[in-house]
Amino acid sequence: MTQHICKLNQIQKSYPLQDDVQHIFSDLTHELPLDGITVLVGKSGCGKTTLLSNLKKELIPNGLRSGIARYNGIGISQLDDETSACDIGYLFQNPDSQIVTDTVIQEIAFPLENIGVSSEEIRNRISELAAFFGLNDILHKNVNELSGGQKQLVNLCSLLVLRPKVLLLDEPMSQLDPIASYDFLSILRRLNEEFSITILISEHKSDNIFSFVDKVVFMENGRIKYDKNPREVSKTAFEDDVFKHYLPQVAKIHNLLGARHSQLSKMEMPLSIREARRSLNTIHDDLIKISEDGEKNQNPDLAHVDSDNNSHKKSIFSRYKKKPSI
Repeated sequence: MTQHICKLNQIQKSYPLQDDVQHIFSDLTHELPLDGITVLVGKSGCGKTTLLSNLKKELIPNGLRSGIARYNGIGISQLDDETSACDIGYLFQNPDSQIVTDTVIQEIAFPLENIGVSSEEIRNRISELAAFFGLNDILHKNVNELSGGQKQLVNLCSLLVLRPKVLLLDEPMSQLDPIASYDFLSILRRLNEEFSITILISEHKSDNIFSFVDKVVFMENGRIKYDKNPREVSKTAFEDDVFKHYLPQVAKIHNLLGARHSQLSKMEMPLSIREARRSLNTIHDDLIKISEDGEKNQNPDLAHVDSDNNSHKKSIFSRYKKKPSI
């Protein structure tokens, strides 16, 4: 039976406007699996950031609200300050929004100083993180000298130094290039596997993220439309005109080819290029034939030449005459 660390139960959220009320959630219910990685996907304004904010006591937005959000059975609003600060980490979309000091080492030490950790313990924790992430070369650098990926990594370390049990990440890769995004996802997967940290990510660029996560949640107009594992949702959402655009390219190709090749539809849904290549190997001969047939249809003369060559080849034979010995 799956255990859950955070639960949202019948959350209703709305903002009063001058002439009307803007509804964000309507009876939203969701359970965050313990020790898993979950990604929230959807168009801008569907409620991804609001959902994350409702799981962080200090960031719960103002407005009309009903229902309850719980962490380990305790209402989020009832958590004491230290538990909320240490157990639930929140990473913002813009790396510069979270940095408050001048150097990397000061930035990582800052949260520990705020909760009164001893200097010796601060040094030990920073040393552990520096060794784990290979930060020794930039520890004393000014944060303004860092790249966007390095800044986001420093922000992540400033959360990890508190040893959280849950990480809430609001589009953390929106300002990272593809290589930095992949490295960041690899770090999250490693944190999840080695430290059992539960991770909830909201993201727009979902093409590469499916192979790293355990669960995908598609949101639309403040409601959860799909809530499945990545392979299942890649099959189900392919028929959805909105969410099929958020699926990995390899999953889209698999679904399209599966309509023509029944053996593919029986195979496991690929989430990476490596898995897709394995699937395509099963229909390799069929794809070659389709490619050749397509070329012949586009070039009728080519088919005629092939036919002539084949008929001519049937009449060709060779004979070797042995040279007489002297």
